[in-house]
Amino acid sequence: MALVKYMCTYCGKRVTRFDTQGRPDPGTCPRKPNKGPHSWVRDN
Repeated sequence: MALVKYMCTYCGKRVTRFDTQGRPDPGTCPRKPNKGPHSWVRDN
């Protein structure tokens, strides 16, 4: 198992998870209009 770092492209929030867990839950992004979901991308 390897650790994977994810970052939201809008607000910059970073989350570290194991590769077997997949992407984090979308949640609500404070910078998106109408509190839309985070847009997660791998941050390696």
